[in-house]
Amino acid sequence: MPALGLVASVRRNSTDILVGLWYGAWLILGAWLILRGTPWGIGVRHDSLSYLTAAENLAQGKCLCWLGSGGVPKPLVHFGPVYPTLIWAVSRLGPSILEAARWIDAVLYGMNLVLSGLLVHWATRRFWAGVLASGLFLVSPVLLQVHDAAMSEPLFLFFLLLGLFALTAFLGSGKRSQLVVSSLFAAAAILTRYAGTSFLLAAVPAVVFLGQGPVRNRIRDAVVFGALALAPVSIWLARNVAIAGNATNRVFRVHVLDADHARQFLDVMTRWFGTKVFSHWLEGAALVLLLAALGIFLRRARGWPGGGPRAAATLGLILLTFFVAYSLTIALSKSFFDDSIPVDNRMLFPLYAALALMAATVVGIGARRPNWIWALVPFGVLMVAGPLPHMAAEAQQMYGAMQAEGVGFASRAWHASASVTWVRTLPADAIVYSNRGLILQFVTGHEAYQLPEGYDSVKAEERTDFDEQVARMRAALQQPESYLLIFDPVRPVDPAAIPAVFLLGLEPYRSTEDGIIYRRSSGDASLGGGRLGAAACRLPEAGAKMAWNAMAGR
Repeated sequence: MPALGLVASVRRNSTDILVGLWYGAWLILGAWLILRGTPWGIGVRHDSLSYLTAAENLAQGKCLCWLGSGGVPKPLVHFGPVYPTLIWAVSRLGPSILEAARWIDAVLYGMNLVLSGLLVHWATRRFWAGVLASGLFLVSPVLLQVHDAAMSEPLFLFFLLLGLFALTAFLGSGKRSQLVVSSLFAAAAILTRYAGTSFLLAAVPAVVFLGQGPVRNRIRDAVVFGALALAPVSIWLARNVAIAGNATNRVFRVHVLDADHARQFLDVMTRWFGTKVFSHWLEGAALVLLLAALGIFLRRARGWPGGGPRAAATLGLILLTFFVAYSLTIALSKSFFDDSIPVDNRMLFPLYAALALMAATVVGIGARRPNWIWALVPFGVLMVAGPLPHMAAEAQQMYGAMQAEGVGFASRAWHASASVTWVRTLPADAIVYSNRGLILQFVTGHEAYQLPEGYDSVKAEERTDFDEQVARMRAALQQPESYLLIFDPVRPVDPAAIPAVFLLGLEPYRSTEDGIIYRRSSGDASLGGGRLGAAACRLPEAGAKMAWNAMAGR
C-alpha cells in the first residue's frame, strides 16, 4: 500500500510539473508575440496619451496629471489611476515610459492567456477545457487588438480574471479571505477602467444567489464585497471632485439610444465569428436564445449529483451575469454620461472574453457526462469549420500589419512623417498649433497646442470658450516663429476641408509630404480676430463637430 501511494504521488507530481510547464509556455508565447509584433514600439492611441503622459509626470516627481494642449498638466480624472501608475513603477526599473508600456502589454498578454486557461481548467477539472479557453483567447483578433497598444484594457482583463478566480473559489468554500481578495480585484478593475463597475454588478447578485448559508449571511457578504470594492474607488472619486470639480469628467445628459446602436452592437459581435451578414432580428434573437440556453444549462449543471461540475457551473453563471451587466453598463453610460463611447472591438472585448470562457466551461462540464459527447462532437466540427479559421486568419492578418506598419501614432507612417521631422527642427520657443497638437508634442517633445474644439463630444455639448480659444490662438500665431500645422501621416490633407475660422490672418508657408504649414500673413500682421471675428466665422454646431472630428482624426 505505501508503494502504491508513492507511485500515485510521483504521478501526481509529474502531472503538476507538466501542467506548470504548459502554462509557462503560454506565458512565454504571449509575451514573445507582443514583443516580436511591436518592432516600431508599443502602439499609441488617443487615450494612450493620457496614460503615458501621466506616467511621465509621475516619473518626474510631479502630479498624477496628463499633458494637455501646450504642455499644460491636467489632473487625471477621465481615466483611472492604476494603469499609468503601473507604467511609472515599471519605468523605475530602467526602461523608458514607452518601453515599460510595451513590456507590460507583453507580460499581460501572456498572463491573460495563462489565466483564461487556468480558470477554466481549475473550475472544470479538465486540462483540455483550459487549453480550449487559452486557444480561444489566442486566435481572437479582438484580444490581440486589445493588447497591441498602451491602453488599460489588458490590465483590466487581468484583474477581471483574478477576481473571477477568487469569487468562484469563495462561492465554493465560503472562506471570507477569498471574498476580500475578490473585492480588492474588483476595486482594481474599476480603478483601471470605470467600466469595471460591471464586475461589481455581477458579483453582488452572485454572492446573494449562488453563495452558501442562510440568506441573511449571503446578503451580509454581498454588502461586505460591495463596501470593500467601492472604498478605494470612493477615495479616488473624492480626490477628483476636490481637484477637478467632477468625479469622472462626465456630466449627466440624456442621449437616447436607438435601433442603430443595437445594430452596431450586433454587427461588432457578428464580425467576431465570421463575415456573413445576417438579419439583425435574427442576430438579436440568436443572442438572447444563446444566453437563455446557457443560463438554463448552467443552473441545472450546478445541481447535478456528485458536485463535480458545481464550481464550473458557478463560474459560468458569474460570466453570464457579467455579460449582461457589462452590456447594461455600456448602454447606461452611453445613454446618460458619455455619448462618445464607441461601439467597437475595444469597448466590447470583455463580452468576447466572457463568451469564450463560457464556451470552454460548458464544453468542460458536458464532457463529464458520457451522453453529452455526441452533442460536443458536432459543436467541435462546427467551430473548426466556421469561426475558428476566420478568427485565426483575421488575427494573423492583424498581427502581420502590426509588425510591418506599427499601431496608431507609433506606426511606420508617424516615424517617417515629414511634418513631425520639421517640428523637431524648430527652436524650443517656437509656437505650434496643430490639428494633432497633443500627439505632436508627445512624439516630438516640443510643446504644441491643439486646435480649439467647438464641440465637447464627451459631454455632448458646445464649448462655451470656443471664441476665446480662437482669439487666443490668433493672437499667438501673430508672434514671430509661430506656425499652424495641419497634417496627417496616414491620410492626405485636403486644404478645402480646413475650417476657415482657423486660417484668418494666416497664409501658407510651406508644404510637407503629409501636411501644410501656415504662418501670419505678411500683408496684414495686425489681424487679431477677437470675439466678434471668431463668432462671424463660427461653424454651425453639427459642422463644427464633423470638421473637428475629421481634422483631429477622431
